[in-house]
Amino acid sequence: HWIAGVPVIQAGTRNVNLNAMYLTYDLEQKKLVADRTRIEGPIPLCSRVFAHQNDCDGDRPAPKEGRGALVTPHFHGRALEPDASTQALLQSTFDEVAAAKRRVIGQAARPVDNPRERESEMGNLVAEAIRIKAGTDFGLVNPGGLRAPFEQGPVTYEALFRTLPFDNSISVLEVTGKELKQILRAAESGSKGFFPVSGLVLKVLDLHSPAKAEDVNGDGKKDLWEVDRLIEVRTLAGELIDDKKSYRLATLDFLVMGGDGLGWPMGQVPQSRISMNAAGLVRDAVEAHISRLGVMNSTSQPLVDPAKPRLIILKAYPAPAKHHAVPKKRRGGGGRSLTRRQIRQASGAAPASTPRNGKG
Repeated sequence: HWIAGVPVIQAGTRNVNLNAMYLTYDLEQKKLVADRTRIEGPIPLCSRVFAHQNDCDGDRPAPKEGRGALVTPHFHGRALEPDASTQALLQSTFDEVAAAKRRVIGQAARPVDNPRERESEMGNLVAEAIRIKAGTDFGLVNPGGLRAPFEQGPVTYEALFRTLPFDNSISVLEVTGKELKQILRAAESGSKGFFPVSGLVLKVLDLHSPAKAEDVNGDGKKDLWEVDRLIEVRTLAGELIDDKKSYRLATLDFLVMGGDGLGWPMGQVPQSRISMNAAGLVRDAVEAHISRLGVMNSTSQPLVDPAKPRLIILKAYPAPAKHHAVPKKRRGGGGRSLTRRQIRQASGAAPASTPRNGKG
């Protein structure tokens, strides 16, 4: 692709393809010669590819004639085969990586899943880990960054890496209660599922229930992140978040930079109160947390505790509170009130309709 005159290549995911870019540089003009630039690819890296697809992606829809047999991939007319000398050179590295992948870091008493439509075991684990590592009041992570569950039994470093494949780091924000609620409102809008938290209890509207939205950033439209499913925010101690109070929030650098729809609310926090990459990699914090736990998600210590939920999901917005008029207290210590006529009679005064001179 060409973007604003710049050649850009992207080979996709899973390390199954690469792209080639051929560049011609003019030494006198000190710039690339655009009309001589050539982009080629994707070039499959799999040892075998489907003949009718020229890749090894078995997940995408098959062509009308079928995927075809698995064959050796070719590039510029030459078969792509593993090089024995390169394999031998890298073998010690492969062996070292294999040993690291097999290392057991903890035990899962039950599976640790990552559903997006309800409170997440994996999300709670990761949000708690970064909050503890950063020493903050609260933690927030995005469900999209958690790529795989843990199966029941031993949890290896390979399983952890599969769950957290991105080298995201922990950032810390000093936020007011108002800023925190703006961030949480966008996070819990439902556009990416519910974001896991630590140190907080949130009341939110179910993802399948109709929700209100408003143009928060004033750009004349209502984006998905502007849907308001956030109903209430409290601390674990049950205190409502105070708009004017200051809190410390640990989250991912990806989210601070505006990922997953958090661009506008993160932009409301001054840079002077944001510490990027403040507490190391998320993956390292989670590994340390799992090691401390030893056995996680047991029935006695579940990662999602029904008795102490972090996410309370309602099917509808709460009905507005009814305000009843409070009757005014009567004067005279609560005795019955007198009419103006009764007061005149009691004082011996003439009725208001009778002239004072007695003439009628």
